Amino acid sequence: MTIKVKKVIVVDNREEDREQVKEYLEDNNCHVRTLGSLEELEGEILSDKPDIVIMGIMFPPKRDTEGIKEYEKLKEKGLLNKENTIFMSYRDDKRVQKLIEKLGCSFFKKPHDFFNLIEAVNKA
Repeated sequence: MTIKVKKVIVVDNREEDREQVKEYLEDNNCHVRTLGSLEELEGEILSDKPDIVIMGIMFPPKRDTEGIKEYEKLKEKGLLNKENTIFMSYRDDKRVQKLIEKLGCSFFKKPHDFFNLIEAVNKA
């Protein structure tokens, strides 16, 4: 399965995970920019105008749902929506599943659930 060319921002605090996703997407016709924190995301969306944002759910220091909180903030501003946002996490427990279902966004499990990643990117 291949991807139509898309512009993607990948946001995750783990460099290894960002780079794996970036490499995989670039091998499948995507133009990818990576960010290591949520602080830069709003500015990058405004300047880069990506088709898709792929973001982690949990970020230090709290290791809670900072990614989802940032998504909700940017959604209120009209910068993100359930069609252009894909979440990723090592966790796939009931709490995470409920949060993702409530938001209506796509999700893939890190580090190597690339089939679901491709499916989610093609859907966006």
